[in-house]
Amino acid sequence: GWADERDLAYLHDLVDMQSGRPQTHATVTYSGGGEKARLWPLAGPEELNDLRAMLNMAPLSGEEITHAWTVEELTHHHPVDTLPHDR
Repeated sequence: GWADERDLAYLHDLVDMQSGRPQTHATVTYSGGGEKARLWPLAGPEELNDLRAMLNMAPLSGEEITHAWTVEELTHHHPVDTLPHDR
């Protein structure tokens, strides 16, 4: 069978996370160091809800978007060897 668009969006984001890149669809969270789970860094947060709407995904609140991890936070607060990366 065919994969649902939302499943493909999740898979795309998961590959981005494992590769250390910001995600596109905001489907993946990360809770490094026992902290509260937050969205993995976002690529294009300004267009995020428009993109999610095209995939029939619920919009995210402004708070969820602004509290997403940044690449700088992850690099500064978490040693590189503890972050997801290509295997």
